[in-house]
Amino acid sequence: LTGAASGVGRAAALIFARAGWRVLAADINEQGLQALADELAGGPAVAPGGNLLTMTVNLADDQSCVDLVGRVLEDPVVSARGLDCLVNCAAMPLVGPALSHSVELLERQVAVNLLGPIRLCRLLRDALLRGPKGGTIVNVSSIVGTVAWPFQGAYAASKFGMEGFSDAMRRELAHCGVPIRVVLVKPGPIITPFAMDQLKLATEWAAKNPDDPFAPGFGAKAEWQSAAVGYTMGSPLLFLDPATVAERIYTNAVDPNPPARDTLVSPFFHVIYHLLRVAPTSVADKLVGYL
Repeated sequence: LTGAASGVGRAAALIFARAGWRVLAADINEQGLQALADELAGGPAVAPGGNLLTMTVNLADDQSCVDLVGRVLEDPVVSARGLDCLVNCAAMPLVGPALSHSVELLERQVAVNLLGPIRLCRLLRDALLRGPKGGTIVNVSSIVGTVAWPFQGAYAASKFGMEGFSDAMRRELAHCGVPIRVVLVKPGPIITPFAMDQLKLATEWAAKNPDDPFAPGFGAKAEWQSAAVGYTMGSPLLFLDPATVAERIYTNAVDPNPPARDTLVSPFFHVIYHLLRVAPTSVADKLVGYL
């Protein structure tokens, strides 16, 4: 389970371990992983068999992904009965005008959010097939993987890519009779450090790039969004709780026939998300500009 040091990934790691799963929690944040292990040890009782192992990983680095997979494959439980589930939950935030990002930032966004999960799916394929009923891949995307938000173009591109890869993979597996299940979990805005990091990055970008032609419009939107989120962050009408999304990840992992897509959004964004999907493009473009 990647992205396990904070937010949804952290909540999911705790749910799996407490339910009796043997979990390898991976993240680039070593301190966050240690805090996760400490929380599990000091929290409610863990079901028999439940265990949490941790490992740092940089999903943008091929060798780091290979090392993570090696740790999985050498595990005695995986060696004996295969891998039950891979959860690709890690993601990197990147906000700002799509035409103003450096190539290096764009490459890192795609490497972490898209190529990293693809690497793990490919390298763990045989381990997922080893069990008697095959395994499940849960790819955590976003509603931004269906409806692109302005100033999240790079992030949206990575999530659109994840959804395209997941759809193709699921259909190939079904066509060839290969028993691996693939689920896309698509949450809307969540109360996590990830959301706050996005706002911080937006404010910092506007301050560092005053001469960029997009700066006035983006800076105004960043200020408005920061104020709005600060005022409404705790509202369940607008934001999901990480535990809610984590529960859905777990539910899909144990479902023998999970849905291809599992979209969950707050009441407010439920309306906005579906309006943006069905409205004429000109109307959707204006509507999303106000958010």
